[in-house]
Amino acid sequence: MTIKLFSSITKTLVAAVALAATGMASASIIADGSYPGAHASPGYTLVGFDSAAMPATLSFDLVGFNTLDGFGYYQDIFTLTVNGAALFSGAFNMGGGGISVVTSMPTGATWSTITNGCTTASCDGVVTGKGGTTHVTLPISLLAGDNLIKFAYASTSGTGFAGPQGIGDEGWGISHFVISSVPEPETYAMLLAGLGIVGAITRRRRKA
Repeated sequence: MTIKLFSSITKTLVAAVALAATGMASASIIADGSYPGAHASPGYTLVGFDSAAMPATLSFDLVGFNTLDGFGYYQDIFTLTVNGAALFSGAFNMGGGGISVVTSMPTGATWSTITNGCTTASCDGVVTGKGGTTHVTLPISLLAGDNLIKFAYASTSGTGFAGPQGIGDEGWGISHFVISSVPEPETYAMLLAGLGIVGAITRRRRKA
């Protein structure tokens, strides 16, 4: 009888834990896709989608072709805008030289740049003409209903800068674009509580 009761309780608790885990999984991916290049600078890509209001994580690969530049004479500036707010900006050496620097990003954001064809410890200023990839992950806030994300590049013009180089020299695109939801704290609490109770019952059974 004790074993049957334990079996029944265990199934209920495991179902609750599974439900919490399923809730986390089913809400994980909100939108994804790729918008590969080569697009010219200046230029932009817009991504629109519907969502509930919630905190989320956006990750994507910013792909540079040929001689896309970091900060310097030929610099190309990338800006990410989410629902009208500019959240992330910088310039990255993806084949064209210059310095890879982020000028604006929210707390919790991370980024890293690979310059194709560069094997030195620092690729700042190294021109390879082989493009590269900058991976970005950052927290964002989604609105209830329509959401709009804008990926944009602009080549700096004026005194001291070369201006746009043209699609034949450099280009850019977005790859592995993923927006995933951030589970609510109560989801974690439900999962941990369920696991804790299952552990307590398991210890009781061993003692019996």
